Amino acid sequence: MLSRRIDDVKRETNIIKNGLVETNSAVSKIENKIENIQANVSAAIIDLNKNMERVSESLINDKVEKVEKRSESLINNEIKNMQVISESLNTEIMKQSVTVQKMLFTEKKRLREIAEKFENKFSTLESDMKSQMTLMNASLESTVDSLEQSMTGHKTQTNTSLVSMNTDLQYMMNATNQQIEVMNVEFRNMMEDSNLKIEETKSEIENQTNIKMKELKQDIQEKSIQSMEKINEVSQDILTRTSSNLQSAKSGINYRLNNAESRLSSISSKLTSLEREQDNQEDNIDGQIRRLSSRISKEEARKVAFSARLNTKHSYYSKNEKIIFDDVRYSYGGGYSSSTGIFTAPKSGTYLFTYNVESRDEKKAHVKLVVRGYFKTTAIVEGGPNLTGGNAGIAYLSYDDKAWIETSSLDNKYYIWPYRTTFNGILID
Repeated sequence: MLSRRIDDVKRETNIIKNGLVETNSAVSKIENKIENIQANVSAAIIDLNKNMERVSESLINDKVEKVEKRSESLINNEIKNMQVISESLNTEIMKQSVTVQKMLFTEKKRLREIAEKFENKFSTLESDMKSQMTLMNASLESTVDSLEQSMTGHKTQTNTSLVSMNTDLQYMMNATNQQIEVMNVEFRNMMEDSNLKIEETKSEIENQTNIKMKELKQDIQEKSIQSMEKINEVSQDILTRTSSNLQSAKSGINYRLNNAESRLSSISSKLTSLEREQDNQEDNIDGQIRRLSSRISKEEARKVAFSARLNTKHSYYSKNEKIIFDDVRYSYGGGYSSSTGIFTAPKSGTYLFTYNVESRDEKKAHVKLVVRGYFKTTAIVEGGPNLTGGNAGIAYLSYDDKAWIETSSLDNKYYIWPYRTTFNGILID
C-alpha cells in the first residue's frame, strides 16, 4: 500500500511538473504569437501604406486619363463642329459657284441666241439684197445707197447691242467676283473665329483639368491621411488589447505557478515522510526476503524432478524387459539415466511417479512400475491403434534407491509404440 501511495505521489508530481513545462511552453508560444502579431501588424501597416500609394497613383492616373480623354473628346467635338461648319461653308460656296456658273451659262446662251438671231437677220437681209439686186437692176445705185445706209444702221445697232451685252456681262462678272471675295473673306473670318474658339476651348479645358487635378490630389491626400490615422488607431488598439491580454495571461500563469509550487512543497514534505516510512518497510521487507530466500534455497536444494519419453522403435519387447526412455525432456537435481532407463534417488524422500504407454498394431502393451526391485503399479492397453494407458505410484526412496518401468511377466511379447510412451518422477516430501 505504501509503495502504491508513493507511486501515486510520484505520478502526481510528474503530472504537476509536466503541467509546469506545458505552462512555460504555452507562455513562450503566447509571447511568440504576440511578437508575430506585432510583426504582422507592422507588415500590414507597411503593405497598407504601399497599397494606399498604389491606389492613390492609380486613382490619379485614372482621373488624368479620364480628363485627358474628356479633353480630347471635347477638342475632337469642336474640331468636328468646325469641320462641319467648314463643310457647310464649302457647300454654300459651291452652291453659289454653281449658281454663278448657271447664270453665266444662261447669259452666254442668251448672247448666242441674240447673235444667231442677228446672223439670221443678216443672212435674210443678204438674201433679200440679192433678190432685189436681181429684180431691180435699173435702180441698183439708189438701192445700193439705201442698202448701204440700212447695213450701216443695222451694224450700228448690232454693235450697240453687243457693247451693251458685254457691259452687262462684265457687270455680272464683277458682281459675282465681289460676292466670291466677300464669301472668301467671311470664310476666312469664320475659320479664324473657329481657331480662336478652339484655342479658347483648349485653354479652358486645360484650366478646368488642372483645377480638378489639384482638387483630386488634395482629396486623395486628405483620404490617405485619414486612412493612416485610422490604421494607427486600429494598430494601437490591437497592441493595447494584446498587451492587456498578455498581462492577464501572465498573471494567471504566475498564479498557477505559485499554486503549483506550494503544492510541490507540500507534496515534497509528504514524499519525504513517505520515503522514511518506505525505508522502514523496505528494511522489514528485506529481512523477510532474506528469510524467504534462505528457505527457498533450502527447498531448491531438495528439489528433484524428471520427465522422459520413448523415442526409439522396437519390433517388440520381451517379458520383464526394462523400457529405456531415451528422450529426456526435463531434469532437475539429476537421478534419471537415458541410457539405462533407471532413476536413482539423489536424495531421500517421498517420490511421485507417473507413466504412460501406447500400443502398436492393435496388440497388447502391458507395463509396471518397479521400486527397489518390487512391483508397485501396472498399466495395460490393447485393441486398437493410438490407444494409451497409464498409472502412477508413490514411494519413499532412500538415497541411491532405484525405480524403473518394465514389461509384465504374463506374456512373452509386448508391442509398444514410442512418442506417447512416457515416464515422470518428482520429489514431493
